[in-house]
Amino acid sequence: MAANTSPIFLRQGKIGFTPSNTTGVIGVDGTDANVKLLFTADATNGSKVEEVVVRYTGAATATVLRFWVNNGSAVGTATNNTLVKELTIPTLATLSQVADNTGVTWSANLVLPPGYKLYCAAGTSVANALHVNAIGGDY
Repeated sequence: MAANTSPIFLRQGKIGFTPSNTTGVIGVDGTDANVKLLFTADATNGSKVEEVVVRYTGAATATVLRFWVNNGSAVGTATNNTLVKELTIPTLATLSQVADNTGVTWSANLVLPPGYKLYCAAGTSVANALHVNAIGGDY
């Protein structure tokens, strides 16, 4: 079996983000209308999500943040989505103006085929939005 023996590198950086995760999604199949698009892979060569960084915009209760990979087809069809990660997001009692909101980071190292998408949603409703940033690039 032949293998790719040449290294491949990202040709262009890419950041995907969704600042509006406030409504909880109970289901785990990725079909809920409140699931948010976070990152879309390059249509020709695919992309890589190296890490995801999550931060609150104000005081909020703990929740779980779920991530689904979608095959580029309708997100409302459960068989087009697969749950790939769950992150526990801790309670943030107050948002400080003198200390950082450390947030949560996922070292995703996720390679997405051409046209695939990464979606996310909070498990419970939160008072203040979660800013979710996917950092990576296109091949």
